[in-house]
Amino acid sequence: MAPVWEELSFRHSISQRQQVWIMLHPTYQRIYEEGDLSMGNVLLITGYSHELNEGEIEILVRVWPDGRQSHIFHCNYLSEKIRRYREEYPDGWT
Repeated sequence: MAPVWEELSFRHSISQRQQVWIMLHPTYQRIYEEGDLSMGNVLLITGYSHELNEGEIEILVRVWPDGRQSHIFHCNYLSEKIRRYREEYPDGWT
């Protein structure tokens, strides 16, 4: 099932096409926030766009363990907060 792109995910002018590329070619993935069944989990994905040469990008996706449709709600250039998080939790998967 295709995810839902929320308007906030385009706030920093990173296109849906670029976001898909990053999600298919991640440099890091990890559950960033664990929630209950009603809220779901927040998955952090980072990677590089094949069209942009301005550095790494972070994407946040709300996912549910019961298979409901995922929601992409954040996409921006890699922040210092996420950079530090990856250093603290290097056990993400790609």
